[in-house]
Amino acid sequence: LCKSSRDVFLQNLFPEPLAEDSKKRPPTTSDRIKHSANELVTKLMQSQPSYIRTIKPNENKSPSEFNDKRVLHQVKYLGLCENIRIRRAGFAYRQTFEKFVERFYLLSSKTSYAGDYIWTGSAKDACVQILRDTEIAPEEWQIGTTKAFIRHPETLWALENKRDQYWHMMATRIQRAWRRHMAHKHAMATRIQRYWRRQRQHIELLKVREKGHNLLGGRKERRRASLISCRVYTGDYLRLNNCGTQSRGYLLREASAVGKASVVFSCLIDLLVPRSMRSAKPMERYLVVTKNELCIIEEQRNNHLLTYVLESKTPVTSIRDLAMSPYQDGWTVVHLENQPALVMDCCIKTELLTWLNTVSGGRIKLQVNSAITYNNKKMKATQIKFAKNESLSRSVFDKKAVYVKTGEPENSRSNPPPRSKNVQSSSSRPTNQRNARPWPQVNPRANGNGVANGNGHTRPPPQQQQRQPAQQPQPQRQPAQQQQPQRQPSVGHKTQRRPSEAQAAAMPVHSSGGYGAAQGRPNGGAVSAPVRNQPVPPPPPPPPAVAEPRHPRHKALYDFPPQNPGELGLEAGVVYEIMDKNDNGWWLGVRGGVEGWIPSNYLNPDPEPEAPPRRGPPAPVLPVPPAMRNNAVNGNGVQQADSVAQLAAALASRSPTGATANGSANASARPGMNRFAQEDSDDEEAWE
Repeated sequence: LCKSSRDVFLQNLFPEPLAEDSKKRPPTTSDRIKHSANELVTKLMQSQPSYIRTIKPNENKSPSEFNDKRVLHQVKYLGLCENIRIRRAGFAYRQTFEKFVERFYLLSSKTSYAGDYIWTGSAKDACVQILRDTEIAPEEWQIGTTKAFIRHPETLWALENKRDQYWHMMATRIQRAWRRHMAHKHAMATRIQRYWRRQRQHIELLKVREKGHNLLGGRKERRRASLISCRVYTGDYLRLNNCGTQSRGYLLREASAVGKASVVFSCLIDLLVPRSMRSAKPMERYLVVTKNELCIIEEQRNNHLLTYVLESKTPVTSIRDLAMSPYQDGWTVVHLENQPALVMDCCIKTELLTWLNTVSGGRIKLQVNSAITYNNKKMKATQIKFAKNESLSRSVFDKKAVYVKTGEPENSRSNPPPRSKNVQSSSSRPTNQRNARPWPQVNPRANGNGVANGNGHTRPPPQQQQRQPAQQPQPQRQPAQQQQPQRQPSVGHKTQRRPSEAQAAAMPVHSSGGYGAAQGRPNGGAVSAPVRNQPVPPPPPPPPAVAEPRHPRHKALYDFPPQNPGELGLEAGVVYEIMDKNDNGWWLGVRGGVEGWIPSNYLNPDPEPEAPPRRGPPAPVLPVPPAMRNNAVNGNGVQQADSVAQLAAALASRSPTGATANGSANASARPGMNRFAQEDSDDEEAWE
């Protein structure tokens, strides 16, 4: 009855009887507290609490007792009243500027660098910068007088998450940079190792080439191709060591039967092959040299099938020496012990000598003579002679004699390898390296832009020419008749005047109009219709002088004293004319007739404005020829002379070869008229 009562007190007085068969431990006090706490959290999560703060009301842990003094003390120091006021105002978080910056300065790149605080302004400005860099909406935060306010707790949680992620991002960045550094370090180490291996092999080959020079000992002329800097004694030119199963090197290796032995030298030669009842003839063969054997292989074609046949195999130990001529030919005689000698033409005979000397341990030497004696196929002594013939481009074998032209001197050595070009940026001042700065080139100047000068040479375009230095004398001026360039003949233009025309041009004009005979007319008749008296048109104006190409002018910004020969000193504020701009930062400048190289970074990059061009002198006004002034005029004012005759008389009066005294006086008084007269005579020829 009491258990079924609705009174909780009565129900608690009679608890549930414990199950005697159950082995489960009954709940303890701590279990009950945990259970009640979990129920409380479940209820709180089902709602939307805005603020939770725990307060101890008393020391007796009684739910019904409240110590007013203790509760007020907790409310005061926990800031509950202020939180309530701020919450009522709409902001859930507030903090002073200094504390806010100290907490979140890592979130902005302008307030922190590598974890250090770098902001130099006020704490208030730092708060604004942090909130802007974190891309928080402006309505989510507010800046007060001494504190920064955040409206919603989610914004604060987002700031805390970014602060936690900052260190993870920095750790990831450091790891990535370290991995990149290690990868670069390994790549550079691999590059250095690869370069060293290549250079070590190259150095060994260069030592072999130097050994070849020493073996010759200045006793034999050299070919120019043997002295180039990139010539390296690689040895295996037929690629017998590294070859595929379908390559020529593989077939040659199989034919030579050298097995897996390393081939030190292989090339194509011309072997002197003896023939029956005829003289020996050079034929193509393949030469293969190993450390122990020297093989000669012949190429044959049977039924259009290419095969390689071993012709001879000689041990290296049976080679006595090598013999060559003192000239640049490639003929080499290999003397063998108790065997016929091998006479061959090898274009790389010095390398052959070097490798044979190397594999024999220095035993095989070289003999140099203009007449070499050797044993032929029948073991009879035979001599081959060498002579010079400058008319030949290559060595020629003819009846036991070899003819060759003169080669390089006997003491010639291989050219040194070319040095890498030093490339300097124009932004920085270049160093004083004379090999990195080109010197000005001196070219003769012409009379005009692209026009032939007095000696007949043509001037290059302005962008390709170099300015002549001031110390070089200027070419003397030629006469006016020589300075006039020759005109190209056009269609219908006569390049040479007939004698009759020259006489007619020099003949005086009479008022009777009988000039028709002087023009080459058969009947010598006059003109049918007279023309009015018109003034003689003035001669064409002189052609404008060909202006020299203008070069940019730049002003110096700083003083620069010259340090090496060929440099031009600079004065601040002075304008210099730039003739050439080099990519390495040095420009060729001119001032006062002195040329020199100046650093481009000492000049203003913007060129100075150009001055307006000066006008040329006006064309001279020529007087009317006397022949025209003395012409007879009829009563009606109509001239009776032919207009063509008037023009011929005017040209004759201005001609430099005129026969009249008046014409000669005018020519002597006006020396520049010769050019005008020549142009007018060309026009007269064009009319005819």
